[in-house]
Amino acid sequence: MAAPLSVPRPAAASSSTSSSPPSSREQSRNALVELHPPAFLRQSRLALRQKFASLTVLQRGRLEDAHKNPESRFKLPQDEASLVRNRYLDIQPWANSRVHLKVPEGECDYINASPVSLQSSTGTVEKYISTQGPKNLLFGHFWGMVWHETADVAVIVMLTRTFESGREKCSQYFPAEMGSEPMMFQVSTESSKEVEGSIRLEEYSEDDATRSIIRKLSLRVGEVEKTVWHFLFAGWPDHTIPEREDRAALVKLIALSVEKNEGTNNPRIVHCSAGVGRSGTFIALDHLLRELHSGGMDNVPDDVDKIYETVTSLREQRMWMVQSEPQYAFIYQVLMEEWNARQAGSIPASPEPAQTDKTPIDEVEDSDEEDYNDEAGPSAKRARLLAELVQNVQKAYGPIPSEGEEASK
Repeated sequence: MAAPLSVPRPAAASSSTSSSPPSSREQSRNALVELHPPAFLRQSRLALRQKFASLTVLQRGRLEDAHKNPESRFKLPQDEASLVRNRYLDIQPWANSRVHLKVPEGECDYINASPVSLQSSTGTVEKYISTQGPKNLLFGHFWGMVWHETADVAVIVMLTRTFESGREKCSQYFPAEMGSEPMMFQVSTESSKEVEGSIRLEEYSEDDATRSIIRKLSLRVGEVEKTVWHFLFAGWPDHTIPEREDRAALVKLIALSVEKNEGTNNPRIVHCSAGVGRSGTFIALDHLLRELHSGGMDNVPDDVDKIYETVTSLREQRMWMVQSEPQYAFIYQVLMEEWNARQAGSIPASPEPAQTDKTPIDEVEDSDEEDYNDEAGPSAKRARLLAELVQNVQKAYGPIPSEGEEASK
């Protein structure tokens, strides 16, 4: 696994027998020795299934509320001018939680993009924009959003290829290679319907550490320019999770995107194809890794699950964020690996490992043991009842979208 983000490893144990007081570094190291992973990172696979099923029920409830309640905070845009801009028919931003394009009064300001904010345990608010992969002929809307919603330096994280399995997942909205001609487009503003814009490639590199293609772009609107860092991470195919080297590279990419950004108040723009599955997982990991390495998970009560809470918050801001159960379990796996990496080099507090009545996530095989009964979660019988509830909800409102049903490109 990758080295922990911005957290120094504890110093090696001293062989000195001196009775002098421990240094501050030794005190910090000893504090780390006493820590055990929080309870939510030690849940079984079955417990995670139950929680993801609960998230699904909550999501369906929001959609039902949007359908029945005209004043719902989860209502959806219904006008045709907006709907034709969606890449997928069943993935939309909540009407009360979407980015509004800067356009003249009376013009359609819709783009399938959602502002996302997550607050850390220290009170810092981290900002993102999660959006679908730009469509052909509409990437001027995307660049207009980048122009208006970000600071002097913008960061874009692209988590999909333009084509996967022979299907378009995202248009080619940026110059691909050095020597490519600048791409031209029209940008709307509040005062003028169209202003000429362009995007030019200034630097290109393939980074082995993050397994990403990194482009430095110059975005010009009118006579003004800003720098855009564009990261294309191609090691995350649709409906899967990153494995082996790609997993470590993703953690490093998260850190690099933070480094290139101008503070947490400047939203990083994250997109895959639909802008919910891989994008939601990336944003959740970014936030939760910061929490872990800042000490925000060192003393979490056993009845608190920070991952479940984070995904719930994300889905209240954009539907279906962290879309699949494998993506949800992936977050727990990465955090457990990072927790262990953070502890690496420290001497165990005792010769015996910490005892727990929960099996670590990465040691559980998929199973439905009848005798499973976790104190922190429902019994197997209750799990089956919850699964039946999910099935009933799906019968009433349709299946969970995998990556969205495609709209016209």
